[in-house]
Amino acid sequence: MGLKRGEFLFDLIDYEGPKDSNRSCLITPEKLVGFDSECDVQGRTLVFCLSDGTAIEPDDFPRKILTKKYRGKHFVCWNLNFEQGAIFQKLPRNKRLQLSYDGKCTHEGVDYYVVANKHLRISKRRKQGQLAVNRRKRQVSCCIHFWDLFPFYGTSLEKAAETYLSLKKSPIDYQNLTKEYYDENWRAVDLACVNHAELTRQLGVYLLKTLTEMGIQVTNLYSQASVAAEWFAKTCGVEDVKCLWEDPEKKELLRFACEAYRGGKFEIAERGYFPYLYDYDITSAYPDKIAGLVSLKGCRVVRQVEVPQGQQVRYGFLRCRLKMKRQVPHTVGILKAGVRAYPIGWYFATVTYPEYQFLVKHGVEVTVEDAFWVLGGNGNKPYEEAVNRLVKMKTQFKHDKTKYKLLKIILNGFYGKLAQLIPCPASGRIKAGTYWNPVFASYITAL
Repeated sequence: MGLKRGEFLFDLIDYEGPKDSNRSCLITPEKLVGFDSECDVQGRTLVFCLSDGTAIEPDDFPRKILTKKYRGKHFVCWNLNFEQGAIFQKLPRNKRLQLSYDGKCTHEGVDYYVVANKHLRISKRRKQGQLAVNRRKRQVSCCIHFWDLFPFYGTSLEKAAETYLSLKKSPIDYQNLTKEYYDENWRAVDLACVNHAELTRQLGVYLLKTLTEMGIQVTNLYSQASVAAEWFAKTCGVEDVKCLWEDPEKKELLRFACEAYRGGKFEIAERGYFPYLYDYDITSAYPDKIAGLVSLKGCRVVRQVEVPQGQQVRYGFLRCRLKMKRQVPHTVGILKAGVRAYPIGWYFATVTYPEYQFLVKHGVEVTVEDAFWVLGGNGNKPYEEAVNRLVKMKTQFKHDKTKYKLLKIILNGFYGKLAQLIPCPASGRIKAGTYWNPVFASYITAL
């Protein structure tokens, strides 16, 4: 069951590989504009406010924001999911449905593009007959971006402003915020909303300056993982799997690697009251695995059931029939109906070579039916130096709460980009992330 599901998903994957970042698109503090909205008690949008003091009525949005003044700006907000709901209220129902299904739509000459809860791009097309210098300008006259700062701080705007800026958030009486109340008190509500937008902008500036001090520059604010991936790409480069993907025979290795990937595991062994409990935290488990990854460059790919003898095995993926015992720590789950199950007895699974060695060592009956092996190569560890540098910086900034947290996020976040697969409901396909590498991802989380 697990193998069939893995095979089905793999055949839907579209992969392009890394692209060169445009350095002219760096997000700098000068490009940030804070954004906030206020709704009445029934959820109807009352006003949009910007950190520069601009207040925009819902009927004037996005017309008043798609202007030369804000061209190329990056709007930062707190809880993009909420702000998107406010922005999309005026769209026809069929357009909102298209957005939720396709992630994009066009309405009255304005294009909307959404990466759920992470990024919103709004652009206005040029009218026919307008001259343009290049192809992009010929298509788009203004483009703005919205990003969510909440994931980077993990707390409320009020708490973040007090902690990092020593500033207070202006209060609003939300329980009584009706349309009638707003019509009578619009000036006070707008001022408070502008204050919220300005605090968001300042927290965005604080984040960018902190990253810059650590030698990190970003072209997007999708997530902590995207910041981590950009840093690794700039510092040491990120290995892609194009050479495997473009070779029909070697591409099957990636299928096996996808089947072997299981992600992290959380387990409750027993419920009830315990007088004594011990909590163990493995420091930098993922970074240690990332640092130990061996380059795929120059490696040979071999498909055979037997473990290669007399050769350096860098990576191995084995399709097996195994009999799991109750006494053995269970590490090999299978995906069934979207849930990872850990069966006892006979079942089929694809495992990494380290997992295979673990199973054999603990007396599990394993019958290998097919296997791929990655052998030899230059033996370089492409991420070792970068990880060690981050670990050193993490120790250096141990007493700087902000920098320490960001470094911890970068150390652990990069792994997620190596496993990123994005469903595309409109096409029924799955888009592999820019840094997708199932060989590395499966080994990071193995055992």
